[in-house]
Amino acid sequence: MSSKDLIDLEDRDLIKTILENLKNSNTRVRLWQKLTSIHKVNFAKVESVDFVENKVQLKPFKVRKFFLSPTPYVYFHSNHRTTLFKTTIQERDAFRLEIKVPKFVKIQEGRSEERKNLGQDSPYLATIKLDGLGKEVKVKILDISQRGAALGVPRSLFDMAEVGSFITIASQNVSFLDNKIAVVRNKAAYTPDPKHPNFIRFRLGLEIFSEKDIDEYLNR
Repeated sequence: MSSKDLIDLEDRDLIKTILENLKNSNTRVRLWQKLTSIHKVNFAKVESVDFVENKVQLKPFKVRKFFLSPTPYVYFHSNHRTTLFKTTIQERDAFRLEIKVPKFVKIQEGRSEERKNLGQDSPYLATIKLDGLGKEVKVKILDISQRGAALGVPRSLFDMAEVGSFITIASQNVSFLDNKIAVVRNKAAYTPDPKHPNFIRFRLGLEIFSEKDIDEYLNR
């Protein structure tokens, strides 16, 4: 499975649950520092997770030592839901590594229904309105499934939308989404092209409901 088959997750509670599950299960994780040399892997296990200090403590798996370059970043991978993220190293030595809790992770999608990926250059559009914000915004539809969708949104809307926010949708060329209500389940800022790290796009992951207005959904 490639990173293109994963979804972005920014919900801190879910990220905390994933990291704590890795700690409690004593699961082996992989660490590397350059995408061009992922064969140079450190194996580790999560020793502790501290969301107050925003840090994760790692130890080498079994009795091996860490071999790390001065590079301040590290890539983290686990087979648990194919968890993948990049984060900053805060402290390090041969037998201990402290990393920053990531702002978002990529994980294998939990829902089982088929998802159609429309791509970054998707021609499909929707007009959406965030609950409490009267302004309508035209956005790209990046992927859709039976109960969900991902939207490419402008930075202003991304900043205002919180996980749990309600959105109403209208779409002339995707009838499935037309006149629907959705709730934001995850959000992520990402760089679609590693060669241009300063070019950032913004994405909202939605759960779609059959109800056509927010009051109907809340009263169901």
